[in-house]
Amino acid sequence: MAKRSRSSVWNYFKKIEDSESVKSSEKLKEVQKQLNVSDHKLVQEVSTRWNSTYLMFTRIHEQFEAITTALCLLGQNHLCLKNEDKELISNCLIVLKPFLEATENISGDKYVSVSMIIPLVKLLLESMKSHLSTLPLAANISAELASRFSSIEGAYVTAATTLLDPRFKKLPFSSPTASDFAVSRIRNEVARLIPSETTEATENSSEACTQSLWDSFDKQAVESTAHRTAGTEAIIEVRRYFEEPIIPRSSNPLLWWKENQHRFPRLMQIAKKYLCIPGSSVPSERLFSKAGQLVSERRNRLKPKNIDLLLFLNNNL
Repeated sequence: MAKRSRSSVWNYFKKIEDSESVKSSEKLKEVQKQLNVSDHKLVQEVSTRWNSTYLMFTRIHEQFEAITTALCLLGQNHLCLKNEDKELISNCLIVLKPFLEATENISGDKYVSVSMIIPLVKLLLESMKSHLSTLPLAANISAELASRFSSIEGAYVTAATTLLDPRFKKLPFSSPTASDFAVSRIRNEVARLIPSETTEATENSSEACTQSLWDSFDKQAVESTAHRTAGTEAIIEVRRYFEEPIIPRSSNPLLWWKENQHRFPRLMQIAKKYLCIPGSSVPSERLFSKAGQLVSERRNRLKPKNIDLLLFLNNNL
């Protein structure tokens, strides 16, 4: 049903925008004005971008009456979608709307996006549950989500980035085992960043020690800290981080780490290591598109170094 509807919508676009485009477009604008609806142009899908299909369906649903009337006046009744097709498109839009928001969230390059992967998968699955009994498309998509992302919480990078984002931490995880395993690996990373300070402190203390009334106290102080190994320090630092309250979702996690780096110095280094990863390939694809626009037939002698500099300035200014 979805394929048939999409095929009909494609015919809409081809007829109104391509064949006899001036006459068809003018007729559509005339009908839009008579019906007092927005004079929005139709959107044509791009096969490599699923959200363009969603936007196409949205515009068709919005302009359904105007498009049907225009086609009838143009003598193209056979291209008109039926009311059942309109209902089908409406149901598709209900199911796919959360995916559009998720796509836009994960495609950003001006904020931390990689830590959103696990929360978004969980939220999408929850949004599908409310439509399982009424919309077959929701059931199919829910099954695909469960199949494709069944092990997403077990992937260390996605798990670590979610845990190290103070907006999420352990909250989005469905499996406590997966989150505990990732926390254990984070502790090991923190421990590797801690130098062997115990031996050095003991040696320095014995060298600096002179005959004094405080000698016995100083010795006890050194012995009391000698048992704190790198692993112990790592456990304490990670535990203190998870005891901190979750910050609002609208907050900037990188700013939070900057403000709290003195409290979690080693954990902050790991957070910087992982939270800089983009959540999708969209930012790099945007960069490649800009490079294609920059290097043209008339500018084919640009040096690679200059191209890199121009792309850097274009992307960061």
